[in-house]
Amino acid sequence: MRGAALLAAPLLFAFVYVGMTAQLAAQTYRLSADRSHQSELRQTADVLGQRLAQAQSLTQLERVAQRLHMTTPVEVVYIPLRVASTPKAQPRTFAAHFQNLARWLRVR
Repeated sequence: MRGAALLAAPLLFAFVYVGMTAQLAAQTYRLSADRSHQSELRQTADVLGQRLAQAQSLTQLERVAQRLHMTTPVEVVYIPLRVASTPKAQPRTFAAHFQNLARWLRVR
């Protein structure tokens, strides 16, 4: 019995070592794949940033405006907006909260 335990211990350690080494190799491959994916995403972000800057450039906007037959306005008119009245402050009493709850539950 004792001899079997002495023989099993090194085998168990060897299996644990092999398993841990395999996990480390798998994590290394995943890390490498994630880094390459990150690099591709950064390149895509750079390309999209350049395209956005080009689309927002003044010359590009002027070209698009000409294609849409847009011109510089001769006159600018400002329309004043009516300011909405401010709502009344709600009372902060316990009865007011109860009344609001009753209204919400449609209790009469």
